[in-house]
Amino acid sequence: MIGFQENRANQLRVEDGKLTGEVIEPIVGRAAKLSTLTELRESFDLDNIDTLVVGDGANDLGMIEQAASASPTTAKPAVAAAAAARIDYAISRRCSTRRAIGARSLWGDRAMPTVLRWGPYRAFFYSNERGEPPHVHVRSGDFEAKFWLHDLSVAVNAGFPAHEIGAIIRHLRSQRDLLEGKWHEHFGN
Repeated sequence: MIGFQENRANQLRVEDGKLTGEVIEPIVGRAAKLSTLTELRESFDLDNIDTLVVGDGANDLGMIEQAASASPTTAKPAVAAAAAARIDYAISRRCSTRRAIGARSLWGDRAMPTVLRWGPYRAFFYSNERGEPPHVHVRSGDFEAKFWLHDLSVAVNAGFPAHEIGAIIRHLRSQRDLLEGKWHEHFGN
């Protein structure tokens, strides 16, 4: 299962529940990002081949050049050229989550059978994903994520904050047998 032991990022100032547009010091720049990659790689005894970084700007180039895999999101040209791979979608509320996840929205809801509902969440399958390993999509509002059923790792997350992903995984874990049964019933395999 993919997971994160640590997160280091710039912190945005929030006042009265709203972002102010200011970054709280210290600002995590190019040197700090590369230093963090090096420090964590050494502390976990990882080789370059075991690392993946994500970034989009020139301040990410140092770590992108030192990692085996890089997935810049909507990267600037210099960053895109330095990366092994890239994601050219802005995954946000303004972006179609179906497009970000790669589903065919023209199939309509008939091709997206709902298999579980709880609170604001709807778990479902895209019928055109028969050839993939068993998984489930979860949607709430404008957010959507895809979870592999064998280990409940996140395949794609389009908008859910990390704490909400954790809560979704805990619920899916309690319903895994039901979800796997529904998968095999729907896809016949």
